[in-house]
Amino acid sequence: MTPRRSIASLVVCLGTLTACTDEGNSPMVSNDEAHQQIITRFQELADGLSWPGATLTVELPGLPNSEQTPNPAPCNGNDDDPDQPYRWQFAMWVLLPADTDAARARTATADTLTAAGWTVTTSGRGVIDGTGFDGYTVNVLANPDTVPVSISSPCFPKTQLNRAMQWPRTITGQP
Repeated sequence: MTPRRSIASLVVCLGTLTACTDEGNSPMVSNDEAHQQIITRFQELADGLSWPGATLTVELPGLPNSEQTPNPAPCNGNDDDPDQPYRWQFAMWVLLPADTDAARARTATADTLTAAGWTVTTSGRGVIDGTGFDGYTVNVLANPDTVPVSISSPCFPKTQLNRAMQWPRTITGQP
């Protein structure tokens, strides 16, 4: 690989916050691994939150239009490229206990992610971004009354994309 191509590959990898090999867009995980790891990381988050029975769900109770669905996304934004790798993005809501507001739940979420080894930053607006050592990313929006958490996988080959995979509707923390 030429130095110019290496630099271009590095820029593409850093710009998309996905795990890439030295070839630039080469996938690092399989579709199945991406799917399972996202579910595992949500379970680890629910297990690590500071209140018993912490629950993550794809739909807020009483708000049917709040449903989150898994989203396969092209890694470089060009869906016209037949060989372009994809990544999974999946979001869930943190259900808040009666004695916890969204700000406290976001702080607990950031603390849990940090304890699990994520590199976490918080913007001035309260948005939390995290990066795992293996290319997974997490984003927690700063909504006033809710805590939506999204986890994205590294890239995998588009040929492996399986839109029929089953995703959990609810994940409950285990003591």
